[in-house]
Amino acid sequence: MVPAAPARYFCTSGKGMEHFVAQEVKNKLAAEKVEHVSGKVFFTTNSDLCKLQNLKSAERLFLLLKKLPPLSLPENKGRGLYKIKQYVIGDPCCWLDALSVWQNLQGKGFKEENPLFLKRNAEHAQTSLAPKKRKEDTTYVEAEDYHLENQIVSPLLVGREDDGKNNKQTFPGVPAQNQKEKPIADVKEHYISFRVSCRCSGTVAKRFTAQEVGRIVGIGLIKEFGWKADLRNPYLEIFVHLNDSYCVVGFPVLRHPLASREYIQRPGLRSTVAWAMASLAEINSGAFVLDPMCGFGTILMEAAKEWPVNTFASKVAATQDQYADASIGNVTGSNAVNVFLGIGVAWSIAAIYHAAHGEEFNVHPGTLAFSVTLFTIFAFINVGVLLYRRRPEIGGELGGPRTAKLLTTALFTLLWLLYILFSSLEAYCHIKGF
Repeated sequence: MVPAAPARYFCTSGKGMEHFVAQEVKNKLAAEKVEHVSGKVFFTTNSDLCKLQNLKSAERLFLLLKKLPPLSLPENKGRGLYKIKQYVIGDPCCWLDALSVWQNLQGKGFKEENPLFLKRNAEHAQTSLAPKKRKEDTTYVEAEDYHLENQIVSPLLVGREDDGKNNKQTFPGVPAQNQKEKPIADVKEHYISFRVSCRCSGTVAKRFTAQEVGRIVGIGLIKEFGWKADLRNPYLEIFVHLNDSYCVVGFPVLRHPLASREYIQRPGLRSTVAWAMASLAEINSGAFVLDPMCGFGTILMEAAKEWPVNTFASKVAATQDQYADASIGNVTGSNAVNVFLGIGVAWSIAAIYHAAHGEEFNVHPGTLAFSVTLFTIFAFINVGVLLYRRRPEIGGELGGPRTAKLLTTALFTLLWLLYILFSSLEAYCHIKGF
């Protein structure tokens, strides 16, 4: 579902990756008002969730609630925490607007997704048939993740006036005109469960811990909206970052980080960095991409997922074949990714030679069949030698008598050199390939 108007977002990124994130949101999301600071990129777009979750260079994606200048704190610790709470929460209507946009992004209605709302709605229907005096609700903030010894009990302080026709709720700290425009009573009835994830650095971190700031903000939200704290499985997570440069508050758009790729079983390189490295290659549609130093194949998998290319990993991948094959099998259109033992050696040497002489080395399509055929022939010879070494007079595939070891080493080295020689001669058109 697309927001009615462009919304403001921000992405977190590794240091040095801000430029890649800013460029990607411009290209993929047609983002406007793009600005970045260390570790974060802010932008405005009206893209839907499908487009947002296709970002590859960012770590996490948040819906921006507010971005404020740094806060000047009083010396008293209690007053400082109170000022942080007031500064972070601010105008309640701002939270309701952001919550509405966040719910629209999820693609499902709030009533369908939040079981707490359904439960409270059913209870409300029963009490309407047989009116009873409702007791004041009490919300508990779980404290185990914040290293507190006791639970924090915070009453919702809800006043009700019953004139026989309508029930009206008043909430402390909310002007009457705001209630008419955005009835906060509706949010109370939804009974949202939430968790505050706080990060502090700079002067704020020297005076307060992240747990203290997160707790005071959580208590403020409970009193303001009547939400319920749930540290294990919250409906809504609230991210707060305070430092000497800014104060940022946002809602994570996705449950899992963007950097977590479901098609990579075990990354040998950070997926965001791998994508950035692949993007620097300026890959065109239908291109052949060669990574002779490929390990787990992370760069190649990012390239195959992002661009429709034929990708080939080389010999190093075979040493970690268990993970490379498993990851490659999960890439959409996995036939585009193939792992061959030693197939990049000749091209690696040629690329180094040309680079040393200031020349550009290109491999034209159609030259791969000769090298693959040559490699397959030599591979069968190697397998035959290993099978022969199982005879009792030698005693095994490895080791054995000195003469057998020297002959095997010489043969394998010769085959490797012949492979490089013939592949290079064919690449330079000294011999005809096929």
